[in-house]
Amino acid sequence: MTTETQNQTEKKYPTHAVYFLTNKKGSEQKEWNKAGAAWIHADNDGMNISLSLFGIRIPLVVRKVQPYVPTATPVAPLEPVDIYS
Repeated sequence: MTTETQNQTEKKYPTHAVYFLTNKKGSEQKEWNKAGAAWIHADNDGMNISLSLFGIRIPLVVRKVQPYVPTATPVAPLEPVDIYS
């Protein structure tokens, strides 16, 4: 079995738990409420998050911000053209 096949057949368990915090009545402490799970991407530059809130499943993807690098040479502005001549 190749590594690629092994990765496809292995069950991927969440690497993180996702919580939201609410105020506890009569206390300054916060109550942690489980809202979903997260999985780190293989390239370690992001994660998939699966939230379950109010009976709705919400999939999210988080990616590390990459610096903007222009790939094309800037184009000179066009000269105005008189279309009425």
